[in-house]
Amino acid sequence: MKNRLSWFWAGVFLAVLNLVVFAGAVTNRPIGASTMYPYLADWLAGLKSNAYFLKIQTPGHWEMIFLLGAFLAGLAASLVFGDFRLTSIHKRWKERKGGSSAARLLWAFIGGFILIFGARMAG
Repeated sequence: MKNRLSWFWAGVFLAVLNLVVFAGAVTNRPIGASTMYPYLADWLAGLKSNAYFLKIQTPGHWEMIFLLGAFLAGLAASLVFGDFRLTSIHKRWKERKGGSSAARLLWAFIGGFILIFGARMAG
């Protein structure tokens, strides 16, 4: 019963965190990640003087910090719990789709591209 309650409280705290993050009075914009990609591309290519970059400069910078923090938090948790492994094929993918690393990386890229494209189209 104690383990079940820990998940309950994690859900409560996550709901409160979502309320704070999505509240317009606190952040003035919803949490997201897709603006970081054109921001980073323009920044790396040195195209910082275009109108779109100026529009996304603040949110893109914030989202880059958010994604870096999420990556570092996930890395830290995997190291603390001893789950860290570098692998190109997850065991579930191997069970269902086979062991080809090239196919796995291709489908991961295609899926990521479609996801980011859809997020950018949705604004």
